[in-house]
Amino acid sequence: MTDKKPSASEFWDQSLWDGTVPRHYWTNNPLSNAYANFMMTDDFKYQNSIQWFGERYLSRFHKLPAAKGVSIGCGTGIAERQSLEAGLCHRMDGFDFSPASLEKARRRAQEAGLESRLRYELKDLNRERLPEESYEFALSFGCLHHIEKLEHLLSTIHDSLKRDGLFYFNEYVGPPRFQWPREIVDMINHLINLLPSRCLKTGHYRPIAEKDLADPSEAIRSDEIMAIGRQYFEFLDGRYYGGALLFPLWGEVIWPEIFLDPSLEEYQSILKLLLLLDEFWTRNLEGSFVQVVACRKDAPRDLIQEGLRIATNAPKHPIGEWLRAAPGKKGKEGKGGNILLSMGLEAANAFYKTMFVLKNQDLRTLGWKFKWFLRERIDKYRSKKR
Repeated sequence: MTDKKPSASEFWDQSLWDGTVPRHYWTNNPLSNAYANFMMTDDFKYQNSIQWFGERYLSRFHKLPAAKGVSIGCGTGIAERQSLEAGLCHRMDGFDFSPASLEKARRRAQEAGLESRLRYELKDLNRERLPEESYEFALSFGCLHHIEKLEHLLSTIHDSLKRDGLFYFNEYVGPPRFQWPREIVDMINHLINLLPSRCLKTGHYRPIAEKDLADPSEAIRSDEIMAIGRQYFEFLDGRYYGGALLFPLWGEVIWPEIFLDPSLEEYQSILKLLLLLDEFWTRNLEGSFVQVVACRKDAPRDLIQEGLRIATNAPKHPIGEWLRAAPGKKGKEGKGGNILLSMGLEAANAFYKTMFVLKNQDLRTLGWKFKWFLRERIDKYRSKKR
């Protein structure tokens, strides 16, 4: 007799996502978290993407702090507290279907002295509706890919916004139920052959079977989020920020702890090589994680035009610039920090340059392997497009 699996709300009642990123998640490492944040904001000055959203977009259309915002699938309340700390609004509502998560959110709000400004409510986001035209902005972090009735939820988020309101979401939009395509699986298994065995949990990767996923709502319609979202919203800014390789690699293949010690130059350099590969895959082929700033379809025309102008004129920094500034031991530039990244076939040359900042002979060999591995992948995908 098999154990009964928990419902989605029961699973999230016991979630590890309680103010910290779980160790098996790809942004748990400070370096990969900084990489993801840089990919989202193209800047070094933002501590989190909520600050970026407030400064880059919300402040252009609303005097801050705005009156009221809403957090969809709020969990334990991290996004709401960050929003108030960043001065985005006076008050926020948070909705979630996990009673235990909401209780933690209320407790954290009280501890931070914010209980009078944050209101939490249990709500089935697949069925219930939000109050109409009530919010200057809506946030959703990692909620949409747990929703089966996407059309319903996106419709009610749309209607909950004031006509000049903004919707900012950050989501996993990769393969549903984490059933990675053959190209990704092959890539990861090639990488396994290149990486030192002491950092590997397994010598061969295969996607987790759907029946073994603990959360029944996990990535239920993740690959449809962007298409359905465009039916209800005008997308102003969309940025894929990585994870196509690092997400499955971090969760299933490598030992995360070995990459946490900044004094281990070898593993910090390997991680930077993996970040470059993930960034190349994301910008040139496909991404699994995206952040989007959107508005209602019937928003004022000048809001839509200005929002698109902001996105078009946003600074674009190559990831190599970030890696050169990425901190190493004691906050100084990392030993592998001169890694440069260009696009297309020039990306392979980036790995050639990388080898000259890696003093360890084994790492130089690994750099050569990465170079030819990347060149092979580029040639393969170019030939497929012909």
